[in-house]
Amino acid sequence: MSFYDHFTQDEKMPTKIGMELVRFQNRRILNILNEFTGQKTFDVLEIGPGRGVFAELCVNENIKYTAVEVNPILANNLIKKGFNIITSKAPPIPILSNKFDIIYMNQVFEHMNNIEMAQEMIEECYRLLKKGGILCIISPDYLTWKEEFFNGDYTHNYATTTRRLKEIYYDNGLEMEYINYIAGPFFGDIITSLLGTLNRWLCRPNLIHLITFGLVSEERVYKVRATFFRSFMIVGSKHE
Repeated sequence: MSFYDHFTQDEKMPTKIGMELVRFQNRRILNILNEFTGQKTFDVLEIGPGRGVFAELCVNENIKYTAVEVNPILANNLIKKGFNIITSKAPPIPILSNKFDIIYMNQVFEHMNNIEMAQEMIEECYRLLKKGGILCIISPDYLTWKEEFFNGDYTHNYATTTRRLKEIYYDNGLEMEYINYIAGPFFGDIITSLLGTLNRWLCRPNLIHLITFGLVSEERVYKVRATFFRSFMIVGSKHE
């Protein structure tokens, strides 16, 4: 068994609607990142590509794409699709310095084991970025998720908030460029905060499992909760 094999279980596969929501979200994210590059062509590194939604968008836009994936099952699936995938734990990242215009992590940074690993990951990203390159991290907002941050995924270790990420960006020489909040297809502070509150009170696994007479599994309910609890998107740039 390998790290994050549970993510490949059939029960955790997204529905067609779920995949469309993910694609919509990733298209909007890529459009935002495009605005920061100011270039027609650029190199992207994704850390933790998962099922490859962002990878497909990049390749379709003729963006030079590379990814680092720790799970061999997920990595092999993407390699079979023709993506440039390095199967490796991160950090460290086995790539030469000053290579990428964008480094992208979506729902990855919260899996750092501790502050030392989090610090090393940011240091590695800084090393890999070209001058003027940007680091984009999207992670669960711990202040909204609360106990579900740890309960929803046993590999969540590093509590992520905008304040904590701003501080670690600053300490590693990354200048803040952009912060926003995301919940499913929605962007913005107020709407995502409201969705998080409704999600907490209405989307309860035990309750939904009961009223559907067991037809909707706890795992499916958690997928909905994870979609509509809010995450934050934070972008910093390397100027030296």
